[in-house]
Amino acid sequence: MEIPANSTTQDLVSVETYNFDTEEEKNKFLGLFEHLEHLSFPFLAALTIKSEDVKTICVEHENFSQNTVELFIQKQIMLKEAIDEQKLLDFASQGALILAFLHKHELIHGQISPLNLSITEDDTLRF
Repeated sequence: MEIPANSTTQDLVSVETYNFDTEEEKNKFLGLFEHLEHLSFPFLAALTIKSEDVKTICVEHENFSQNTVELFIQKQIMLKEAIDEQKLLDFASQGALILAFLHKHELIHGQISPLNLSITEDDTLRF
């Protein structure tokens, strides 16, 4: 399996294409992606799964890459502004809730970092 074989970003939606060596391998991952697609949690980006052919899956997800936690921190440093303490506590609690939700559903989340955590326009953390 190649992860991802193809990735595009258009406005607030990103599309990643996953190519698999066999149809069996694809179907195994398709089940996981479909499970993720039906999970609803306020701090998780929405997913839409499309099975393109016998060995390819396309995953569309919300894209907030223009406003990651990393960019937020860099902006605060550049402006020499202190980060609002309440906002920091809100982000920390939202992050903890994300982890608790993923672990409750026995989902492996990989590396979570300021680069792949995004902040929406209403100051909500998204993963």
